Amino acid sequence: MDNQPLTGQILDGYNIGRLIGGGAMGEVYEATHATLSESVAIKILRKEFASNENFRLRFEREIRLMKSLRHDNIIPIYHHGRAGDHLYFTMKLIQGPTLFNMMQHQYFSPISAWEILRPISEGLAYGHGMGIIHRDVKPSNIFVEYREGKLHVYLGDYGLGKAPDVDDTLTHFGVPIGTPEYMAPEAALGDKPDFRADIYSLCVVTYEMLLGRLPFRIDSNQPKVLAHVNFSPLAPSYFRSDFPRGLEQVIMRGLEKYKDNRHPSVMYFGNEYYRVLLELSEEERNTLYSVQAARFG
Repeated sequence: MDNQPLTGQILDGYNIGRLIGGGAMGEVYEATHATLSESVAIKILRKEFASNENFRLRFEREIRLMKSLRHDNIIPIYHHGRAGDHLYFTMKLIQGPTLFNMMQHQYFSPISAWEILRPISEGLAYGHGMGIIHRDVKPSNIFVEYREGKLHVYLGDYGLGKAPDVDDTLTHFGVPIGTPEYMAPEAALGDKPDFRADIYSLCVVTYEMLLGRLPFRIDSNQPKVLAHVNFSPLAPSYFRSDFPRGLEQVIMRGLEKYKDNRHPSVMYFGNEYYRVLLELSEEERNTLYSVQAARFG
């Protein structure tokens, strides 16, 4: 971010704790405040943003919109402000791993993947209903918390850059909107994406959860983006001949290059996935189709 971690400093009354993570726009820390009973996550943006009046105005508008999102599967944003050289906003601190972390040490069957996909689909559908697209659906933006022995899943990073009119400002600062491995073809080409870009990204995540790999062989930064444009995704049955055909059809429809050919809504995708899930045998629902699981199982 600005080369110097802010841990140990006080920002607008928030005591900045451990660094949780970071990205192109800034860094996320755990933080406490004298008026709060629980720790929060605070995202502190790069200094350049605070010095740009155009961005500050958009920050105010966009963050108020994001604060209006109130859904059980979207990480809520609590507060925002400016302190010295930094713009910031605070969020609920999730006490649990990301899906990315989970995928490093476990495989997913169609039924266990559904425990993640159902709430994420519902959260996305709510955002779409509010006219907001996420634009960066990926495993590291999906958080899992355990409540009384049960999974509770959150979609994170419903922050800045999710409304179309903020794009130009972020591009000016060299901030990409989206992650190459999960980016829809139209977004990779620079077109303005709509909710169907989120469907595409969610289907890449679904593919990766079930197969343990991405739909494309990706080696370097530029081909990561171009792969979605130039190459057809490999069908799951290419790697696992026993992969359920109905499930393959649901996933591959979401990975169509032309957005008009994808599922008409994210809930439609979820409903189709669940319909096929019910049609599978008990063995098929619980089979681990991961390429790695087949190799080392």
